[in-house]
Amino acid sequence: MDIVLTVGGSILIGSLIGYKFGAGEKPETYSIQYFLSKKSSPQKEIIETIQNAEQTIDVAIFLFTNKNIVAELCQAAKRGVKVRVFTDRKQLETSQVQYDHMKEMAQYGIAIRTNTHDGTMHIKMLIADQKKALVGSYNFTYNAEKKNDEILVTITNEKQAVKLTNIFHDLWADGINFQYPQDGKNAS
Repeated sequence: MDIVLTVGGSILIGSLIGYKFGAGEKPETYSIQYFLSKKSSPQKEIIETIQNAEQTIDVAIFLFTNKNIVAELCQAAKRGVKVRVFTDRKQLETSQVQYDHMKEMAQYGIAIRTNTHDGTMHIKMLIADQKKALVGSYNFTYNAEKKNDEILVTITNEKQAVKLTNIFHDLWADGINFQYPQDGKNAS
């Protein structure tokens, strides 16, 4: 009898607490999908996300040599979406293709920043409108799409997307504006 009362009391108290503090809150909804390179196209998901963005796109990416994604980000900026790209400084110094893509995007008004610390900025993330986040091992490269074993996870949840946006803001605040070493002009 004591066990029944204890369990029953716990259930009743738990229900009251849930009712008291959860009242008026809408249930949190998630949509989580994953895309594997060589099986499903992470690039297609990235491009669709960019095309559907209305206000903001924040990108943190280590390797960025995919001209199709560059073109879509430039088109997004052209239609008024605020686009920011944060990338690894050492990759800009060693990859002419990545350097050229950053320069092209900057010409469309896309803000470009790089890390200042000695380590690698190895994050792979795109956040659209602070509602949808794409994260995983997938760099924006041909090899990531066609040769490597990579994963891209899409999270459609405003609460989580805002948390990831805050992480992006911290990176952004700690970075420096991209500069063209050849001409010394500040790109963003």
